[in-house]
Amino acid sequence: MALTFTDVACPMGAITEFPLGQFKARVIDVTLDSSYLTTGEVLTAAALGWDYIYGVLELETFSNSTGTLGLPSIREQGSAGSQLTFQPLESAADGDPMDEGGSTNDFSAFTGRFIVLGY
Repeated sequence: MALTFTDVACPMGAITEFPLGQFKARVIDVTLDSSYLTTGEVLTAAALGWDYIYGVLELETFSNSTGTLGLPSIREQGSAGSQLTFQPLESAADGDPMDEGGSTNDFSAFTGRFIVLGY
């Protein structure tokens, strides 16, 4: 499996993609997978209908549906700009609170909101 994303509709209409200078911008909700792969979950430019992902801005960190648990993450752009990787961070009970989540961890209850920039 892989992460899923949902476009966030504008309060005044269903605009999901808008120009931002020479880039396109899109507000999406990203939900992580039930069987996390170490090294991250990938969002591709092609999945957005784009050729390139320039970067991402976090609007809301990953959290569960009740908002009682948060899950910080690292986002990393692929070298060719064709993908963006989300790596959730969680404590592995080893004293380092910023470890990457372990392989096969279930993070499917966590959704975050992001603005993705690309073209």
